[in-house]
Amino acid sequence: MDALAGVLHGDDIPFVLGGHLNAALGYTAEEPELSRRMMRYWANFARTGNPNNNNEAVWSPYTESGRGYLMLDTGAPRMVTGQKARECALWDHYVPALINTTG
Repeated sequence: MDALAGVLHGDDIPFVLGGHLNAALGYTAEEPELSRRMMRYWANFARTGNPNNNNEAVWSPYTESGRGYLMLDTGAPRMVTGQKARECALWDHYVPALINTTG
């Protein structure tokens, strides 16, 4: 798979549900910490409605003007913006055209 394609839908599930606890799944040395980090963010959100705690990077709410999101990978978590903005711009034309056709 092309590295530019990114993560596929549902690939996060084993990380959120603690798949790192099963050594047979073949996680890299860095991925168990990523899984624990993701579990903390999801559990905090489920518990309080806010994914943040004092020990992780702040996951800011998404806004249309800022378009920021939290990058979760084996590096440090960080807020980033503009992910594939050019590629996603096709929807600005496609969706209204689709609505007009099916409307």
